[in-house]
Amino acid sequence: MTKYKVSVYKIYWDDSDDIYIGSTKQKLSYRVATHRARSKKNSNFKKNCRLHLKMAESLDFKYVLIDSATVSSADEKKRLEQKYIDELKPKLNMIRATSLPHRYKGWEEDDKLKEIERKKQEIINAKNKRWSEKMEERKKRNKEKRRLKEIEENDDIKEEEDIKTE
Repeated sequence: MTKYKVSVYKIYWDDSDDIYIGSTKQKLSYRVATHRARSKKNSNFKKNCRLHLKMAESLDFKYVLIDSATVSSADEKKRLEQKYIDELKPKLNMIRATSLPHRYKGWEEDDKLKEIERKKQEIINAKNKRWSEKMEERKKRNKEKRRLKEIEENDDIKEEEDIKTE
């Protein structure tokens, strides 16, 4: 399993209590530069991100490394970031780093939650499959109805032609 270093960082403004918590595998200055670039006027990213909207208002922000660790998976990276999101309650983070409830002890609970989510998705997929099959069957029936109607219309036309020729 490949391990890699991640950094958890905080972006903040001295004149505001707005903060953002993020994590990255990149060099921290590169990641912050990416946020800065996405906050520019013609960027498509700033429309849906509180951080980028705040940066567009004021580029007078600071950033600080909160933690760094060596992790072996994206889930581990997200858990580390979520730990600080839960702790610091940043206003500018729009979503959780991880959709699973964070556990500092007993991460085995996450596996149970993942299994529940997997089962929910299986049910949704089964419903979608049944719906698709139902729609496919409906299309076949409609196609057959149109074909029969066309045959019937052709028969009517032939009968009319036969009557005319008599």
